[in-house]
Amino acid sequence: MDYDSKPWFKSYDPDVSHEIEITDRSLLDRFNSVTQQLSEQNAFHYLDTSMTYDVLMKKANCFALCLVDHNLNKGDVVAINLPNTPQYLIALIGTLKAGCVVSGGLYLVLTYHLSTIERILTSIALIYLIYLQFWWTYLRYFKKKVR
Repeated sequence: MDYDSKPWFKSYDPDVSHEIEITDRSLLDRFNSVTQQLSEQNAFHYLDTSMTYDVLMKKANCFALCLVDHNLNKGDVVAINLPNTPQYLIALIGTLKAGCVVSGGLYLVLTYHLSTIERILTSIALIYLIYLQFWWTYLRYFKKKVR
């Protein structure tokens, strides 16, 4: 192996392949497959919390049903503006399960001018925005612009 051209390979564990197989399987298919294989194993650890794949998928199913109950349809755009928390994973998987599109890269910075945020929200045809409650004071301005 030529580590001079790809030095990051030095830090790979011996059993980690240097090549990735690209398939036609969706991210949701992969989550479902891993859940079937490892249902009782931990999907993640976050601070003092752990959650198995089975529990994660059950919570994601509940989230998906919530989106459907709020009249979201397949293909509707959902922006998830959350930090790396269990809620982010639940929202991501649940949104995919509901058949909605997850808008990537939407990180609303509270220092943005309102017109900039409005332009961002309207440019992605946003239907639903998932965010932390403490941002409501700032984001309520856009309540009529998104569901």
